[in-house]
Amino acid sequence: LGFTNWSMNPWNSANGGPASDPSQLWQSGSAVNVAWLAWLRTLVDRWRARANVAAWEVFSELDIATGATAAGAAAFAADAAAVVRTEDTTGRPVMASLTALNDWPTLNGSDSVDILQVHTYADPLDTALLSSVGTLRAEYQKPVLIGESGLDAAAPVGATPTTGPDAPLEIKHAIWAGVVSGAMN
Repeated sequence: LGFTNWSMNPWNSANGGPASDPSQLWQSGSAVNVAWLAWLRTLVDRWRARANVAAWEVFSELDIATGATAAGAAAFAADAAAVVRTEDTTGRPVMASLTALNDWPTLNGSDSVDILQVHTYADPLDTALLSSVGTLRAEYQKPVLIGESGLDAAAPVGATPTTGPDAPLEIKHAIWAGVVSGAMN
């Protein structure tokens, strides 16, 4: 969780980067925040002409990034969405995802996020997907994308639900739940 590889990150000041702490990314106008937004601008500029780009995700799982708060994430997403919308005038949607651990209304309810994502790992997965998609759609009245899902977030070694004898059937049920959930996936 968080920036577990911060010691190797090129934005770490110990490696010549602009940040002494990864939480500085969420501080609007900080050197690392400005660098991130410039990097995002470069990516959008490079890929915006591609017809197969369906949407832009400005950050994945903000709620487990070191130092991120609901308010900071919402402000960051607003700045990032502004960069995307300036660089790509096609009107493609913008996303900034959270884990299934949290719901940050200041982020999910903001104009900066056009599509919500669920990253659901649970056993039973089918009912968890239906519940999370239904809850988000009802709460925010926005499209929902099943961005990640599985029986367990752990690697499939040892005694995880992904290695059990019922795993194939459970995954099949989860796929059908995703199909009928009203979400994209």
